[in-house]
Amino acid sequence: PMPFQTLMPHFAGMLKDSHVRPYLRLWLELASLSASGEESYGKMARKIGDLFYAWLVTELQVDREESRADLAALAFVTIEGFVFIDAIGRDAIIQGALEAITTDSAQ
Repeated sequence: PMPFQTLMPHFAGMLKDSHVRPYLRLWLELASLSASGEESYGKMARKIGDLFYAWLVTELQVDREESRADLAALAFVTIEGFVFIDAIGRDAIIQGALEAITTDSAQ
């Protein structure tokens, strides 16, 4: 397990990995098809999302157990935001977010 501040840079680093990137693009495509009302794709997207969230719940190192689910939710939406922002080519936004996450400069 890793703390949130360590896990986010780890995932951000995977955005450009040639072994991971095709799966991230597929995930975006599934989300797009789901958003357009394609229920079969929505079902797949929800299943993948649920599995990823469940994995995050187990992999996050937390100080207080009662914050685990909320922190996993924050990690999930942050990572998915990174995937989207990477897809539109705005790496500087991801870097700014990582800076805020790792230095507590957002507070």
